[in-house]
Amino acid sequence: MLVCTVQTTLTDVFQQFTDAVSQWQTFWDVVDEVDGSTCVLDPEKPTRAATYRRLALGLYSRHWKVLYLG
Repeated sequence: MLVCTVQTTLTDVFQQFTDAVSQWQTFWDVVDEVDGSTCVLDPEKPTRAATYRRLALGLYSRHWKVLYLG
């Protein structure tokens, strides 16, 4: 959560932002691994904004939806 007061500097805001983003790094590492090692059906061109993946798995192309509920 971003906390700003009258004495908050731009450096403080940037540090809070950096801390918040770093909390998601493990999740993005896993998503990058999934994107690189599986057949992602949806979204077609996943971006960091898409926190789900529909994957083709196995011989019968079963579909799984991967969600992060954090």
